Amino acid sequence: MAPDQARAELFRLIKVAEPGTQASQAPPSFIVGTIANAYPSKALPSLIETFSEAFGNKVAEPGTQASQAPPHLIIIGDGPEMPKVERARETSAAKERIHLLGAVDDAARLMPGFDLFVLASLKEGMPWTILEALAAGLPIVAARVGAIPEMLEDGVSSLLIEPGDRAALSDALRRLYRDSELRRKLTEGALRTAGRRTAAAMIGETLGIYRRLLQQNRS
Repeated sequence: MAPDQARAELFRLIKVAEPGTQASQAPPSFIVGTIANAYPSKALPSLIETFSEAFGNKVAEPGTQASQAPPHLIIIGDGPEMPKVERARETSAAKERIHLLGAVDDAARLMPGFDLFVLASLKEGMPWTILEALAAGLPIVAARVGAIPEMLEDGVSSLLIEPGDRAALSDALRRLYRDSELRRKLTEGALRTAGRRTAAAMIGETLGIYRRLLQQNRS
């Protein structure tokens, strides 16, 4: 799906999930997106709180054009922690710019509508959503957990942070929002990384990563 089509579909889903959204309201101009089910390891309430702290003020960020609208956060996914996720949104200063779309079929098709992808998990294996974000050419902010440090290169295809470091997460999100040149650089790095990942290479990498993770769990 082309970026414009994906963004239009995201806006349609926002209006479905939030019936009070005005039909005349313009679609978000900058979208921070994630696809993650609501489990404790995904730390979605913390992501919402960090986003609110970073972007709760509607005044334009330093280093951005005064006309640039503040970013929106879109979370696609469902799960047992959704009540906590919903409460975090309800108490957020950026509530009207945080959108919980729930489970969406073939959600990866919507990734081109994001401006950046974030996965601030506390625990992961080898998340497929990272591969999908790379293929979509998205700048990525992700935590150094599981196989992610082997899938992404900090400063080339992503900005990597330590798990649970909300200050670093806030800084990374704000940097990418402000800096279009950095976004362009990470997009190019993501597409190069995705282009190197043939099916055979991915299978070999996956087996090697799972062996390492299994050894770590046994130690």
